[in-house]
Amino acid sequence: GGSGLASCTADQTFSATTASTSGTATDNAGNSASASFGPINIDKTKPTISASATVNGAPYTSGAWTNQVVTVKFTCNDTGDSGLSGSCPADQVFSAEGVFTSNAATVSDTAGNTSDPANTFSVKIDKTQPKAAPTLSPAANAANWNNTDVTVTWNWSDTGGSGTDPANCTTSATSTG
Repeated sequence: GGSGLASCTADQTFSATTASTSGTATDNAGNSASASFGPINIDKTKPTISASATVNGAPYTSGAWTNQVVTVKFTCNDTGDSGLSGSCPADQVFSAEGVFTSNAATVSDTAGNTSDPANTFSVKIDKTQPKAAPTLSPAANAANWNNTDVTVTWNWSDTGGSGTDPANCTTSATSTG
């Protein structure tokens, strides 16, 4: 063994998956050997993840108020060769009253590529009914009667967070008899 190498297969660089490769070397004494290696698995493509949100199966618009449960579902895909290294994240279910933001979840493939974060949803849930604190103008007399027109001002309030909609709330009404 000390004659040295006379020739050998040059280094090879692969940029895509290949089944196998082989090389040969010959020493100065005329001895030769061959070797093979493979498979070589290469996946440079990041997987993808996206989120969609629903309320009772209907699409939910990010930032819209609702009084129902909001479900954010993730969809994952890997168009590279390696496949996802785990499962797509579980659904996020929002049922409590309040303002929330869904996760900007990511997913990885078995080659170690990580997706860009999923889109997020601003979830707003208000389960508290509005309340009225009506007042009369003019106030009724001691016998609880009026002898003129009366205006009832409803004084609606909402402590659940979404507020009242002036276009759909009766703010006052006048009774003439």
